[in-house]
Amino acid sequence: VNSRQYVVSSNNNQQKESHLYRRGFRGGLIYVQLKVYDVLGREVALLVNEQQRPGKYEIEFNASRLASGIYYYTLRTDKFVGTKKMILLK
Repeated sequence: VNSRQYVVSSNNNQQKESHLYRRGFRGGLIYVQLKVYDVLGREVALLVNEQQRPGKYEIEFNASRLASGIYYYTLRTDKFVGTKKMILLK
């Protein structure tokens, strides 16, 4: 089981995002989707698919059924889409 942290922000400026989070920014709900893909682009996990308030979140990802290798995870919100590479070692 791997643990992943992600930040949901109401804007795209990371510097402002950290500042707003530290000051306890309480924005409205934002649609958040967090998916994991294999190197061929096939979806292998849907970790988050709901509305959330801006803030810092942590989610556990049970990768026991996946082989070691390179995977990509995509965080999608109303105003942001970002993809990062993840290496899974067993």
